[in-house]
Amino acid sequence: MRRSFPACPVLPLALLLFGLAFCARPAVAQRGPAPLTHAQFGVGWVGNAPDAVLGGTAYVIVPALGGIGLYVDAKFDASDPTDDRAYDATVTSLEVAPLESAHYNQTEGSWKSFNVAVIRPINPSFWVYAGGGVVKLTRYDLYDLDPDLEIGLGGLVWAENPETAETRANMMVGIMMRLSSRLTAQFGYETQPNGVTAGFALRLPAW
Repeated sequence: MRRSFPACPVLPLALLLFGLAFCARPAVAQRGPAPLTHAQFGVGWVGNAPDAVLGGTAYVIVPALGGIGLYVDAKFDASDPTDDRAYDATVTSLEVAPLESAHYNQTEGSWKSFNVAVIRPINPSFWVYAGGGVVKLTRYDLYDLDPDLEIGLGGLVWAENPETAETRANMMVGIMMRLSSRLTAQFGYETQPNGVTAGFALRLPAW
């Protein structure tokens, strides 16, 4: 399995960020955009390194309550064993393991996550967000086996192991920063898969 990042106190960090955000009135930056007066939308790319680096994100922020918004994303592996020529969708690990010539080699995990978060601007150029979602972890086992068998490729086979599949709850917290009137950068942390979030979104309309 892939290496994990060290644990991080996500919930206390999220509570601290949102406590500061909601207790303070949004300030107008001396240099930058004016306070939000209409709905602001964004769409872009986001990834969670190192396990789910491909993804898409969208958000909307409205002026109500000094500025509040909703964020959604979906993230996936850049690659997994299903891309390997030795992957065989017609068998599972449960069917391969009992074969006399089968020898277990390794296990690889594949992640998919779907998340929702609340956004709170501290000022027009700096926002915080916190939320969570659902993550699906699918595991695949690699076996060496008799190359004469009509599964896998050349004596190797990747097979899904449905018994070890998991659905987990994710927690996320982070910041979003205005890079320009059209572009916002995003940085954060997620618990499942344990890693660092980064992304960019196109702002609509320019702000």
